[in-house]
Amino acid sequence: MPIRRSALTLMFAAVAAFAPMTMAMAADGDLIIRNARIVDARGEQGGGLATIRIVNGRIAAIEKQARKVSGKARGTTTIDADGGHVAPGLVDAHVHMMWSPGCALQHPDARTENWKQTCGRLLPDYLRAYLASGVTTIVDFAGPGFVHKAIRKLEADGAPSPRYEYLSPVLATAGGYGGVPPFADPDFMLVASEADVDRAFGSAREAGVIGVKVLLESGFIDFQKMPTHSAGILARIGTEAKKNNLPVFIHASSEADMNRALDIAPRGLAHTLINRDTPLSQAFIDRMAKSGTFQVSTLQTTDSYLNRHEPRRLSRPGLEVVPPSELAYARDPRNGDRAVSLLSGNPDDPVAVEQTAAALSPNSVNRTLKVSEGAIRALARAGVPIVTGSDTPHHPFALYSFHGPSSIREMELLGEAGLSPMEVLTASTLTPARMFGIDRDQGTVEIGKIADLVILNGNPARDIGSWHKIKWVVRAGRAATPARWLKFRDTAR
Repeated sequence: MPIRRSALTLMFAAVAAFAPMTMAMAADGDLIIRNARIVDARGEQGGGLATIRIVNGRIAAIEKQARKVSGKARGTTTIDADGGHVAPGLVDAHVHMMWSPGCALQHPDARTENWKQTCGRLLPDYLRAYLASGVTTIVDFAGPGFVHKAIRKLEADGAPSPRYEYLSPVLATAGGYGGVPPFADPDFMLVASEADVDRAFGSAREAGVIGVKVLLESGFIDFQKMPTHSAGILARIGTEAKKNNLPVFIHASSEADMNRALDIAPRGLAHTLINRDTPLSQAFIDRMAKSGTFQVSTLQTTDSYLNRHEPRRLSRPGLEVVPPSELAYARDPRNGDRAVSLLSGNPDDPVAVEQTAAALSPNSVNRTLKVSEGAIRALARAGVPIVTGSDTPHHPFALYSFHGPSSIREMELLGEAGLSPMEVLTASTLTPARMFGIDRDQGTVEIGKIADLVILNGNPARDIGSWHKIKWVVRAGRAATPARWLKFRDTAR
């Protein structure tokens, strides 16, 4: 089934000079990292240099060093961090691997049968781009089952890939947002009765997913009005979530919808106001803080539209991980205009196109982005746990949302919103690991955890710009420079 039209919805500088190293790629599983300064959400660990020993893809030992050590360990691949900082691998808690940037513009005939030749053609490149950007875990917030299977196949074949988790099914309302399932996939379910909800949670339980997604969207902009789940359906979703011990994550982009979402105690809310002019009320902020619910940021969904008006942004450091053909397509202003027309939902209606263009004008984007950033700042100061999620790409017409670099851009936007570099580091590592219940394996640099690490020429707890200075990325003990991750092919070991 062709993709259906829907309503509106930087990382490292060119690969820097690498520190002394034994080789461009370290062997799988076993590794020693010397002369490292460890930093994670707990702060700067040890106050000096350390050696990290990795066995079978996990951290086996962390040993303090009295002084810098040279040479390599006998029989084990060794990386010299040369005094650089070692941080946990990043988590992007909200991505969409079914879409390529501008997928529906470039491939209007995309459907399940030809996805691998259209929107999924560059899937291995996207996975490598995340690794080259320091992102070692991605969570697919909504995607068809065949995408999950395609990534699992790449992983089984030894292709480079971040840890991949996903939410399923996605619960939508007939006639509402998501009411026309992408690719007509059964992982997207229309629920109109309690029996529908029960079936959805039964399927989620059998699939072994880490959570269920609920769409609760009454309209992204003032002139949109969309039907949403009834109070009874929401209550049933909450009941089934508890009964099946499956966390629920809710898409909600306005305070009204976010308030309704809190009625069923979700694990997380995705989006921190989209295209809104009114700040969050103190009453909602207080309620959110008491709820214990996590807030997933997705600021770059709004920020990305500024690329259409500021072409120089499409030459920023970090975009070298983007496939050249996609970057060239995004740089063509005609394609940006087409995207706006199609985002209106009715490109033949000049009023709808004009309204959408106004909503995506520089003044409107900057104004509403400030409101979203203010919401993040207020929630964080109230004690709400903030989670980095880029929502990449957030829409099949989203031209400027790129797998990999947009994750780093999301972190920069959190900094611009007022979070400290340490708070951004925490929001991008330990907090999402806790939200998804995988913090026993990742989120900090500790003995026993999976060796998902990033070696940087800078201290990310003090400078967000350090994420532009990645020297090595380690995924489950397999280490490579950013340039080397990009050169792998899906048959590489």
